[in-house]
Amino acid sequence: FLFMGIVGISQMLVNSTIEEKGSRVYEVLLSSVSPTQLMAGKIVGICGVGFTLIALWTGGGVAAAAIQGYGDIVSGGQIGLFVAYYVLGFLMIASLFVAVGSACNTIKEAQNLMAPISIFLVLPLLMSTMILDDPSGPLARVLSFIPPFTPVVMMMRIASVPAPPATEVWAAFLLLVLATWLMVRLAARIFRVGILMHGQPPNLFQILKWLWRKD
Repeated sequence: FLFMGIVGISQMLVNSTIEEKGSRVYEVLLSSVSPTQLMAGKIVGICGVGFTLIALWTGGGVAAAAIQGYGDIVSGGQIGLFVAYYVLGFLMIASLFVAVGSACNTIKEAQNLMAPISIFLVLPLLMSTMILDDPSGPLARVLSFIPPFTPVVMMMRIASVPAPPATEVWAAFLLLVLATWLMVRLAARIFRVGILMHGQPPNLFQILKWLWRKD
């Protein structure tokens, strides 16, 4: 649920950003709002869609478990952490995808950038068997503290027996908060420059220069 809700729905932002950039809609909108406000509006809007789907999926799962007599396997604390990790994970990945979309002019250009990112983000699912076999092992613990992986991996561990220590849960959560804040700031710098640029797509060096721009 977390992976589909975070990565799957965030990818919608890439297509919508490129389409709106190509139609010059942003040039009109930016006469009324700042680039940061525009980016935030897009992310919050899509986050609302994702949160609604997550709520329906999760509610259906909890209801089905309760009907079958397994309602006690999911606690309110687990659901609360699920929501918190979802929101932070979504903000981080969505900011990254909006930045990618703003730097590209076509879907093909975006796909070239998205391919390595998508492979990286899917690693927790590829390693899920190893994580669930040993949720307290070195691999699971290390992946828990890599921010893009934290929501999925930590929820796997929280749902396992034995659950991870509270100190690890909250340490990973605080690290995710910091990483999300940093990603949003960096994405905003790319977005405010890339959204108004057309023609030849920027290379990695140019994108890095955008990150250091103060204006």
